[in-house]
Amino acid sequence: MGGLNGLDDARWRNSVIAATVCVAGLLCVLFSSCQPNVQSGLLQTGQWRQASPWQWWTASWTHLNARHLLANLLGLLVCAWVAARFRQGLWLPGVLSGSGVATLLGLAHGPVGVAYYGGLSGALYGVYAWLALVLIQEATQRRQRLIGLLLLIGELAKVGWDWLQPAQGTGWLQIVVVPAAHLWGMVGGLSLAVLIYLLRR
Repeated sequence: MGGLNGLDDARWRNSVIAATVCVAGLLCVLFSSCQPNVQSGLLQTGQWRQASPWQWWTASWTHLNARHLLANLLGLLVCAWVAARFRQGLWLPGVLSGSGVATLLGLAHGPVGVAYYGGLSGALYGVYAWLALVLIQEATQRRQRLIGLLLLIGELAKVGWDWLQPAQGTGWLQIVVVPAAHLWGMVGGLSLAVLIYLLRR
């Protein structure tokens, strides 16, 4: 009976992960391709009082071009795979959403070098940070904990290096990378990881 319950739990977790990926992917595609003016779905940075109410919800899903969209969808799939591997699927929707909110709140309250922001990268940085802490806290093997630690150190180094650089364009994505988005997303993900850890104790 315990084996059946364990199998049912695994199916439920995997169903949540699949639903999260499908819903997030669909929202990204819809808001990135079906708006008459893409800029209307972006968040105006540093001007939170002037932001339209819907932009707080649409900015994370609105991407500037197909490459930007595909890169973030690939990142989401990697996050989903790691979450499934370490049985964290039930937390994935909340961490993705919470990290996205943290990203937008951070960008809306200060100048970040660009007038508008859109995309899922900030939220994904938060999910990566959360997963790294999950690996450190809950892995059953030393090698897995080491991987989690290296992932966290790598992300901290990447965010720190980006923070020292001005917002700048990338050739292959054809967008302007916003370091502050990655920073605020990571802060959100780490905060949620600590909160989840305390709730589960």
